[in-house]
Amino acid sequence: MVQKEATAWQGQSKGTPLGYQIFIWLMRYLGMGAGYFVLIFVAFYYYLFARKEVQASRFYNQQILKLGFWKTQRNVYLQFYKLGQTLLDKVAILAGFSKKFTFAFDGEDKIRALATSDKGTILLSAHVGNWEIAGQLLNRIGVPVHIVMYDNEYQNIRQLMEKTMGDKHFNAILIKDDFSHLIQIHQAIKRKEVICIHGDRFVERNRKKTALVDFMGKEARFPLGPFELVSRFKIPCLFVYGLKKTAKHYQFYAFDGPENPKNAETVLDAYKTALEKIVRKYPTQWFNFYDFWEK
Repeated sequence: MVQKEATAWQGQSKGTPLGYQIFIWLMRYLGMGAGYFVLIFVAFYYYLFARKEVQASRFYNQQILKLGFWKTQRNVYLQFYKLGQTLLDKVAILAGFSKKFTFAFDGEDKIRALATSDKGTILLSAHVGNWEIAGQLLNRIGVPVHIVMYDNEYQNIRQLMEKTMGDKHFNAILIKDDFSHLIQIHQAIKRKEVICIHGDRFVERNRKKTALVDFMGKEARFPLGPFELVSRFKIPCLFVYGLKKTAKHYQFYAFDGPENPKNAETVLDAYKTALEKIVRKYPTQWFNFYDFWEK
């Protein structure tokens, strides 16, 4: 049994503006391959020294996926490497290198129908694969998009986004303690616009607003807030994910959410079922490196 050291997500992901700028330089002058080559060593560094993240990854691979010792070690490293790749790809897309990638969209008709209707919609995703890839589809549809994220996560890429996306097609709604983000979300919904939000993480101070559910065979906590939005405002929702298939190709998935859900728990149950399918299909692209499951 893997001994887990208690740790919770702190509302902030890895990555710094300087690190992003370095990779932009590599991509611009040496190509994507150079960036991926550097990631081999960066991932190995985290594999050796990111103790808490490695413990969480080992628990996931051994206790959730039921892998043996050597396959666990391989997957732990691959998770760090895949995370590095998706972060690098994210920077490439934000910096205007999207033509270096190809995309396939499974469920584009569902998003197009909802996004161009007179109801608005909520797109629920997770920290698996590369959510920013979905932005390629949303840009093609050409509707106002609002991405809900924690302030700490946004600050890490804010300067880069301002430099490379002066005419950006989306608005960031920052989650704050004064709940001002709820007003912005409500206003966007009234305008029949698209809201994008992750449904698989919460900060420790919001633990009371969570639900404990069976996820991939063990109990895990999910935030209720994103799912309450769907049930409270009675608007359509889709579960969407962008997964890396090859070095330069991404696959986008969209699953139908429940119609007329009775409560937030109903939406959460459908969401975690769809998320389980994605995680089991792409196990090394699960990027929650903390104590996600309950002991």
